[in-house]
Amino acid sequence: MKAVVKNHLRRDPPVLVISIRHHRARRSCAGEIRSPRSFPSPDFFYHMRQKSTDIDTLSQETAKKLLCYDPLTGVFTWRVSRVCVRAGSEAGYTGSKGYKRININGRHHLAHRLAWLIHTGEAPSAHIDHIDGNKSNNRIANLRHATPGQNQHNSPIQRNNTSGTKGVSRDRKSGKWKAQIRVEGVRLYLGLFRSIEDAAVAVREARCRLHGEFANHG
Repeated sequence: MKAVVKNHLRRDPPVLVISIRHHRARRSCAGEIRSPRSFPSPDFFYHMRQKSTDIDTLSQETAKKLLCYDPLTGVFTWRVSRVCVRAGSEAGYTGSKGYKRININGRHHLAHRLAWLIHTGEAPSAHIDHIDGNKSNNRIANLRHATPGQNQHNSPIQRNNTSGTKGVSRDRKSGKWKAQIRVEGVRLYLGLFRSIEDAAVAVREARCRLHGEFANHG
């Protein structure tokens, strides 16, 4: 009986259970157990996710062959029929963060970056900002180059804001209104004010002076 069990184990070794992070060992059609090392690491999927939105690998010529971009409306349409879509139909979908995305050969490109590439022929910079803050408005007149800090300056009021005024919050210790803004990622403290109106004025003036054309008052 023991000999039978040993032979059985040699022919069909048990599958080892490992963490999901390193992937479960899988049995091939031949009955062999694939080593977890043969599976991609989490870093592999991270880099693939980064590449899926990398527009630098796409030329203007290729983009123009596949897509028609209307700079006045910001709408993209397919020039050629593809899987599940017909030529002339609108291209793209709205992602979870509100940005329009277009799938080209398995890569999901941000529509506003494609708009910049097709219209200007230049590879977009690290950030292309929507001037009016509307992430789905991809008219060329609504797009501009921006640094990461400038792109943040043009962001609307955060959802967790309780004062109703961007850059203003209640100071718990004093009970006064605290005013502050961010400049290129650095928080700038403007002071405490007795009224929310005074704090709002201080924030607005500082934002106009330091954020310039990227100032967004919420």
